[in-house]
Amino acid sequence: MQNNKLPSVSVIIPTLNAGESIEIAIRSVLQQKYPSLELIVIDGGSVEQEIQRILQYKESISYFISEKDKGIYSAINKGIEASSNEWIYVLGADDRMASHDVISGMLCKAQSDTKLIFGNIQNENKRNPLVPSEFKSSFGNKIFCRNTLHQQGVFYHRSLFDSEVFNEERKVLADYELHLKLFLNKTKAIYRPMTVAVCSAAGVSKKFNWKLYKEEIDIKRMLLPLPLYGVSIVWIVAKYLIKKVIITK
Repeated sequence: MQNNKLPSVSVIIPTLNAGESIEIAIRSVLQQKYPSLELIVIDGGSVEQEIQRILQYKESISYFISEKDKGIYSAINKGIEASSNEWIYVLGADDRMASHDVISGMLCKAQSDTKLIFGNIQNENKRNPLVPSEFKSSFGNKIFCRNTLHQQGVFYHRSLFDSEVFNEERKVLADYELHLKLFLNKTKAIYRPMTVAVCSAAGVSKKFNWKLYKEEIDIKRMLLPLPLYGVSIVWIVAKYLIKKVIITK
């Protein structure tokens, strides 16, 4: 059964001393042609100058807090807790919505049992040749090899967070851990062939250092059965070594 009425959505922006990019991110949300939207900004304790950038838009921000936290996933969880709408979307402070009507396009005609709606991402400011210009999302068996969902391309139904939140102990891959859990739980998902956001590709997850792969190993150790986990270890180490060779050439 389809829901022809556009559902409400909360957009969460976690930020920390993001400079001018936070204003670009905020404006890209406020320019959305969407009838039921709230903007939540969670700041991790930025300097006063950066807070003032955000407060220029305080009349249009539904919820804002600035305080020290445990990292980006802690900020996202705070935003989820503060949200009041049916769908949750997370936009990075260095990113922007791809068009003025992207939220409408993503959430239109969603089936009532759908819990994930996802699309694609355009990467910019690439510092690594291994990062694609376009990240094409998918939600199938390939997720056992890598995170096939880009967080800035995903809309989460709020009910998903009744039993799961982002693991705040993770520094890089808490979104992958959640996505893998959702796939293993056979979560109903829909792909929209749209570009959801334009994202900066200069973050820690794009540096392919061993810390990232160590997190991936720990996630798969916790979630996968032993035979699949064993294969994954070989694959993860191979990925790391291959990418290390390519990057250092």
